[in-house]
Amino acid sequence: MNKKRILLIILIAVSSIIIPSAMVNAAANNDYCILPPFIVSDVNPNLLLMIDNSASMNEVAYTSTTSADYCYDDTYSDVNSYAGYFEQDKYYEFNSGLANDYFAEIASLSGLTCNYQTSYLCVDINAGGQVLKFAASGKFLNWLAASKIDIEKKILTGGKYDAADQVLIAESRGCMGVRAVKVVPGLGLTFGIRGPEVFGDTLALTVGGQTYIEIFEGTVDITQCLEAIALLESGKKWGGPNGVREAIEECLGFTVANSPRWSAYQRSIQACWTLAKWNLEEIRSQAWPGQVATNCKTIYDSGIRPEDITAADVDYICSDSQLPERATHYIGQCWVDEETLAATPDFTGKGDYWNDACWEAELIAFCTGGDLTTPQVIDPTSELEDLGEEFWNAPAILIDSGALDQLGDPVATYPVRIIQST
Repeated sequence: MNKKRILLIILIAVSSIIIPSAMVNAAANNDYCILPPFIVSDVNPNLLLMIDNSASMNEVAYTSTTSADYCYDDTYSDVNSYAGYFEQDKYYEFNSGLANDYFAEIASLSGLTCNYQTSYLCVDINAGGQVLKFAASGKFLNWLAASKIDIEKKILTGGKYDAADQVLIAESRGCMGVRAVKVVPGLGLTFGIRGPEVFGDTLALTVGGQTYIEIFEGTVDITQCLEAIALLESGKKWGGPNGVREAIEECLGFTVANSPRWSAYQRSIQACWTLAKWNLEEIRSQAWPGQVATNCKTIYDSGIRPEDITAADVDYICSDSQLPERATHYIGQCWVDEETLAATPDFTGKGDYWNDACWEAELIAFCTGGDLTTPQVIDPTSELEDLGEEFWNAPAILIDSGALDQLGDPVATYPVRIIQST
């Protein structure tokens, strides 16, 4: 047989054996995706989600973009978008007088008649100051009451939900622990947004909880309160025309001559202002502890006892409380009446049952222990960051006190609870 033919036959035979085997063992496309040997392949990918649950998340979400406005806002615009627990394109009315008060969805505001009304809000108040109706768009209610933590929870979980009552529960601390004040220009109403009361005091600083909407008749004018805050920051003179004292009096609507209670308030702030701008020796040289204590004694002599004074009172500096849940005590702790003195023969006070060192210590505690200067939370809100550490809570307290002094008590207070079946 021809050698060439024999070689061709052998080649064909070998090929018939090798080629099918190679085709059977060909690499799959997935084999080209190979992990480096130093990477563990049995660990599933993970996502790191960082959530802010700091105290400032309990602040109202929508505030004025003007830093000098602090805890005041009148910038609502119906063309803007405001996220929150309420659906922006729907309408809600508060159902009161029920076992569980709540906001419930309604078809629209058309057909409703109120004496305070816009295209997005309807508040009807009778001559006796009773609110008969409160309805608004979800967009407006979000601007009014939504906090940062509400929006965060809405995105992540749908919101804080009470399955037993089938309601969404909004949470807030207002502004720096007191009220955030909101106004719709030209409407004639003022709204206060706050967290829960602290031992019955709506002016006491709160860390947050159930959100409440308060309605006040009238429009608050905070011009002088903002001026007082600006003067506190600038360190300008206290007394005289255009001084800090005059601005505070105009903000709060009082003069020192009005009553010893207002006088105690004004002098306590002045003492704190002096301490922040100068030092302890300066308040000693001006005898501020003794002046404030004298005001407090006049208040006690009128029949008001130190333990009866709360954070909601202007003369809070004169308070004292031995209740465990209200551990604050200021100059009231330095005063002892005759009955107590008779029962406590080892009392070490001097003079008219007073102690000079006690006055000074309690005044410093008032100024630096949380009521005007020390932030109540780990991270004070950026709302007031431009004012400086000397006056952490003074702006919020002045705005809040100014609103209450001008407008009186709210005509209605509503918990922000929204009925939702699922």
